[in-house]
Amino acid sequence: MMHHPATLAVVFVAQFIFFSWLSLHRFVAGDEGYYLMAAKLAASGQHPYLDYFYPQMPLLPYLYGIWAKLFGFGWETFRLLSALMAALLGTALFAHIRHRSGAAIALLALALFLSSTLIFPWMPLVKTYALTTLLLFLAYLSFSYAGSLEVPRAKRLILLSGFLFGMATNTRLFFGPIGIVAALYIVFSKEHFRSKLSGLFCLAIGFAVALIPNLYFLWRDSDTYLFNNIGYHVMRDGRPSEVIYRLKLRIAALLVGIKSSNQHYGVQFGLLLICALILSAKRFLSQGKLDASLPLAVAVIVVSFLPTPPYLQYFSCAVPFLICGAILHLPHATVTSSGSRKLFIIGTIIFLAAYLWRVPHFLATYLESGKGVPWVKNTPHLEGKKPSGIQAVARKIDTAASPGEKVLALWPGYLVTSHAEPLHGLENHFGIKAAGKLPKDRRERYGILSHSQICSLLRRKQVRIAVIEQSALRKGCLKQALSDSEYHLYSSENEIGIYTLPNS
Repeated sequence: MMHHPATLAVVFVAQFIFFSWLSLHRFVAGDEGYYLMAAKLAASGQHPYLDYFYPQMPLLPYLYGIWAKLFGFGWETFRLLSALMAALLGTALFAHIRHRSGAAIALLALALFLSSTLIFPWMPLVKTYALTTLLLFLAYLSFSYAGSLEVPRAKRLILLSGFLFGMATNTRLFFGPIGIVAALYIVFSKEHFRSKLSGLFCLAIGFAVALIPNLYFLWRDSDTYLFNNIGYHVMRDGRPSEVIYRLKLRIAALLVGIKSSNQHYGVQFGLLLICALILSAKRFLSQGKLDASLPLAVAVIVVSFLPTPPYLQYFSCAVPFLICGAILHLPHATVTSSGSRKLFIIGTIIFLAAYLWRVPHFLATYLESGKGVPWVKNTPHLEGKKPSGIQAVARKIDTAASPGEKVLALWPGYLVTSHAEPLHGLENHFGIKAAGKLPKDRRERYGILSHSQICSLLRRKQVRIAVIEQSALRKGCLKQALSDSEYHLYSSENEIGIYTLPNS
């Protein structure tokens, strides 16, 4: 094979082309609207929590905001950053397994990674998955290689690992406990007590340094910061606990392929999990060794069940760790002795046949049919759910709105590439549901609007332009409010209505 750096360059470029292609054609996910709007607002100097509702930790808006200021505010541009991080993740996975098990096994790992229905549909999106998974995996690599170095360099790598675990937490709060896995490895290592204490200190310092920016938000408005990151998630689903329990059991069954899903080929995750558990257990019982990848995978799976409700895509972060957990624990004789190698090749072919069988179907689902895809299913105009369709709506808005004009859009994604701005309180569409459960003073403090407040704004004609999907007019007070105030349909694009006041 080529020289190692050249190999990595080819692997990276090939993946970047693949993920970039996916990013251009994959249907839009509803959450992307508020992530992109948060990034746009951060790029303009506004801050999450203090200036707009943002129910996640603060890293992503600033990272994507800086990227947008450098390369532009188009949907394709934003998604290219996700594609870049996904390609870096795959390259790190390939390099790690190549170093430990050889090039052929590394190519197998890369194939499993790229064909996973928890990877190719979700990593190219402007969501937290590419960023958090890359940070967690780099933290794992830093920690893993620290054990083979002399003390000063090992301490620096453990410090870096803690920092990367902290940065992952800075993107999504529920990943905070993942660093405990690294701490336990230090505690149960064969090092003497002072080395263990020093390692734990380095890990904790790195983690704490990464979280320092959050002190600013806590100082400015601790109540709003805590509501955005914790309070909202506690109250967002009011279903009884037994219903939530059954829902999480159903997600578990879908995740591992016990039940079928239109969104995910669970057989893949189930196969990886079974192989990782069996091979890791066998290696541990025979040699007393266990790579940190499997405990990290289990930790990621456990914390991904914490949000209510959980979604299948949350578990995408576990995939590279499961791949490592399976492949790095393969018995050495399996891939070296001639007899075992034949069995290994036959087993690999059978495994890949089962693993890849439904991949073409899911590629078509996320790129063409949209069947069962969240936010896309039951949509008659599929092109309207692609980045090009969303940007077409933004261009129509720009023909009606003045630069900087406040527009009432129920989904902020329509305004990402527009020169108009979202009405305060509608920077995030999830705030509407939460606002209905809060008193007026709390809604004002957290910067969110309830459905009734939106209708009241329309009735009092306090906004000149409203952007509303036709499906939203079939229930509630919106249709009547538009009619009572004599808003007229200025333009319609893929069942997205742009309404303006008379003589405007």
